[in-house]
Amino acid sequence: MKILKTTDMNTTTQTQSKWYDNTIIIVLLLFFFPPLGIYGMFKRNSDAWKKVVYLFAGLGIFFFQIIFLIGIIIALNMDYYENGNEYYEKGEYELALENLNKVDKGNKSYLQAQQLIQKIKQEIEVQKEQETKLAEEQAELAKKKLEEKLSSLVQFQKEWADSILKSESQPGNRHFVNHKLSLPDTILFEYTEGVTKNGFNENLKIDTVVYREYYRKQLIKKLGYEYSNIKTFISFIPNRNIDYEKLLADNKTKAERKEKILRQFSAWDGSHINLKRVVKANMNDPKSFDHVETTYSDKGDYLLIYMKFRGKNAFGAKVIQTVTAKADIEGNIISVSE
Repeated sequence: MKILKTTDMNTTTQTQSKWYDNTIIIVLLLFFFPPLGIYGMFKRNSDAWKKVVYLFAGLGIFFFQIIFLIGIIIALNMDYYENGNEYYEKGEYELALENLNKVDKGNKSYLQAQQLIQKIKQEIEVQKEQETKLAEEQAELAKKKLEEKLSSLVQFQKEWADSILKSESQPGNRHFVNHKLSLPDTILFEYTEGVTKNGFNENLKIDTVVYREYYRKQLIKKLGYEYSNIKTFISFIPNRNIDYEKLLADNKTKAERKEKILRQFSAWDGSHINLKRVVKANMNDPKSFDHVETTYSDKGDYLLIYMKFRGKNAFGAKVIQTVTAKADIEGNIISVSE
């Protein structure tokens, strides 16, 4: 009879934990010894997609460390003198100086680097002097071109201003008597005494528009659009024989006096308001007053007023009558006579 050995199904066998199942160990290995860290990730008891992710993460860390180490090696072994010399040969002086200044005093090429630095600085100074000289030459050339350009413009302006003065100074059509030129900036035309006295402001408004536009058209026609961007001030001035400030003051006084006089007369029928009141007060029948016309003349110290009107006489007949009166500038009646 055979005796069979049986195993209890509920008995569990403990397995010893492996090093690659420890996450902390894997992370440390990835940073300090990536190949072993990557091997451990594949040995871990995890899904396939997680292994792929771990693989790429590990490879990334691995190559980063390699590149970092290569960079450190290159930096430690970089020959700043040779680099600076190469940049110098290429004419890239700033980069050359940047590298040469990093050459350490203990370096065998330190003295050569300092000599090359001084040479570069001298060449930079020479280069700056050449650039300055070139800029001055270009500025002088531009100045000469501008002078030539302005010379043509000034010649046109003088001919144009002379033609306008000649045209507007003819007998029977005297508008201007002179011009003042500050070319190419300013053209001023001087009005006659008559224009200055009788309509300076009105003529100034009209002439400014007309002649500026005419100048622009003639300039483009003669010299083209090349000169149209050069601003020239064209305007008009009072006659030199007239004190224009005094003229303005006088005109203002006259205007104020005229306004004060006109306020004395009715806007309805033109009668002198105070004179009409005085006349009606002395009529036989004030209600019969019928104004015909009123005229006046300014005598300086007073106004001389003439009024024609209709009204009933003592017999009741309506007849035309006239009165002459004097009134002051305020409109007060000084005297009345028939």
